[in-house]
Amino acid sequence: MTSYVLGIDVGTTAIKLLVLAADHTVVKEISTEHALYSEYPGWAEEEADVWWEHTRTLLRRTLSRLTVRNGGRPPDIKAIGVSGMVPAIVLVDESGVPVRRSIQQNDARCVEQIARLQQDIPQNVLFAQTGGYTNQQHVLPRLLWVKSHEPQVWAQVRHVCGSYDWIVHCLTGEWSLEENWAVESGLFDIHTHQWISKYFHDYDIPTEWFPPVHAP
Repeated sequence: MTSYVLGIDVGTTAIKLLVLAADHTVVKEISTEHALYSEYPGWAEEEADVWWEHTRTLLRRTLSRLTVRNGGRPPDIKAIGVSGMVPAIVLVDESGVPVRRSIQQNDARCVEQIARLQQDIPQNVLFAQTGGYTNQQHVLPRLLWVKSHEPQVWAQVRHVCGSYDWIVHCLTGEWSLEENWAVESGLFDIHTHQWISKYFHDYDIPTEWFPPVHAP
């Protein structure tokens, strides 16, 4: 019986699903587009629930076709890999429900927060710790924007994750972060592979919102 692995990619414009057979041949490629919202200049947001809805639709469609291909027998799925855009931010409440649209990696609203962080944190020190300077792709300035501008949202947050971490949670019920997302956060030490507690303390961000980090 043929076995398969599935790849799911949470892209900026679509969810894509790829099926590989055991001999590495591509059996199926399928995708569903989703919307990018920009209500104000520089904003870039998406609906994390829509990512999951489209993922489920693609999985159902794919598994049905693989079952037919296998003569009516359920397909032997060995593994599912999930990739996606880095570092989108999904903010989730204690019930596992996103409390707002995701803030995408190309969002440019955090000009004031970036300027503040560049003044607060010696950038040579940050670079030595994280491998990068404060910029609009970092998670920290976008979190500070939400904290400042959307306190009612901030009060509901209990989990913070990325685009594909969200899909992994929906598939498994487990919270986790992939290390590339953590590196792009501006809060993660690339040498010790640990969160930098000083920044969490300085900006009053609960470390418990951030699940365990795993290598890709």
